[in-house]
Amino acid sequence: MSQAIKNMVQDDCASNVIPLPNVDGKTMTKVIEYGTKHSEKKDKDYLKLHHSVLYDLLSIILMIRRGVPWVMKCVDTNDDDGTVIELESFSSFSLLLTLRTSDGEVFEIDEAVAVRSQAIKNMVEDDCASNVIPLPNVDSKTMSKVIEYWVKHSEKKGVSEDQLMAFDKDYWKVHHSVLYNVLLAASYLNDKKLMNVICQEVADRIKGKTPEEIRKKLDIKNDFTPEEEAQIDQEIDWASK
Repeated sequence: MSQAIKNMVQDDCASNVIPLPNVDGKTMTKVIEYGTKHSEKKDKDYLKLHHSVLYDLLSIILMIRRGVPWVMKCVDTNDDDGTVIELESFSSFSLLLTLRTSDGEVFEIDEAVAVRSQAIKNMVEDDCASNVIPLPNVDSKTMSKVIEYWVKHSEKKGVSEDQLMAFDKDYWKVHHSVLYNVLLAASYLNDKKLMNVICQEVADRIKGKTPEEIRKKLDIKNDFTPEEEAQIDQEIDWASK
């Protein structure tokens, strides 16, 4: 269950004694107990612990995982002094990734959401996401828009297809410049699903419009000379015959 130990085994570095300098015997016994019994679904009883023991366990989790922040759901079972905490389940842990945009803004986002980006997913799989992940080609305003889409489309409970369609309809009610920036961000982050959705949105916006109407709609400057336009018109007329 420990990624650190798994890596040592895979690298053939576990043939002798594996040192754990930051873990004492009592705490390690508790960790091993959990690992042994976990398949029996006894989390609820196991995790009715004194807060000091819980703290030690969390410290180990941080060390043997990747040294990055975790969020947890806890229920205080002793309202008088708050010394006994029942952790609902280890499965409620969610690894947080920290992203820094080109203008210095920092976003903390669940790994499960962030890996919609293939670029970020590759960094996680290569164990390169333990610190802040820089996004030099994405500004904070655009990243906020991307994360808003990611979060909504990552919700698994209580969200129907009709609700997602309604969200998307409102989400894309933006100026084409915002759409362009989100497309560039999706390309940089290698989120192909988001890229496809944006391309479809652009196609819908220009469908049935003349070249001049498209230029006006998207603020595209016409850099053709009258002679070049006349030549293009002739070629189109010839091709359509």
